[in-house]
Parts: sequence; structure tokens; C-alpha cells
Amino acid sequence: MPQYRAKSTLFVAGARIRAGETFRSDKEPSPNWEPLDEPAHEAVKKIPPAEKPAPAPAPVEATPVDPWAKYTDQQIRDFIETKAGRQPGPNASRETLITRAKSLVGTDGAS
Repeated sequence: MPQYRAKSTLFVAGARIRAGETFRSDKEPSPNWEPLDEPAHEAVKKIPPAEKPAPAPAPVEATPVDPWAKYTDQQIRDFIETKAGRQPGPNASRETLITRAKSLVGTDGAS
């Protein structure tokens, strides 16, 4: 029977083999088995090469976060009123409010 040395703790045929211990086995060797004699070297050569791991998925680009998304329309209107001195019209769309608010960010030394 081929003789091996365990590279790590493992179980062979129900027996616990600690790292560094030598043992004999007719089973197909694993990568954690270090061959010690010629029959063991021959058995290791018969192991098919491991498959290459699948390529890592391509990184996903992060979508930009809209800093204005956390504010309600009324909060944006209040911000515009504070900065510009008057609120936008009642029918202004959210996009209009955000555009107007962005143009006022940083005025008067505040954001």
C-alpha cells in the first residue's frame, strides 16, 4: 500500500490522521496527502488536474445616489425659500425644484 504523510488533520477510512502523521491507504489520494514512496507518487500522478475556477464576475458600477432623494418636495421648497427668499410656484415639478435647489447650494456660505 502506498504511504503518505498528512498535510493537515484528516480522516481516512474512519481514522483521524493528524498533520504530519504517516499512514497507508489504497484510496485515491487527496491534495492534503504528501506521497512518501514510489507507489504513492504514482497514485498522485493519476489524479486529474483541478478545474480552473470560474472567472470572477465583472464589477458592477455603482449607480450614483441622488442626494436630494431623501428630501420631500416640501422640504426642498422650504430650502429654496430660505435661500432665495420665496417659494417656487405650487405646480413646479420635482425636477424643477431639485434644479433650482442645486443652483442655490452653497449660497450664503451654507449648504
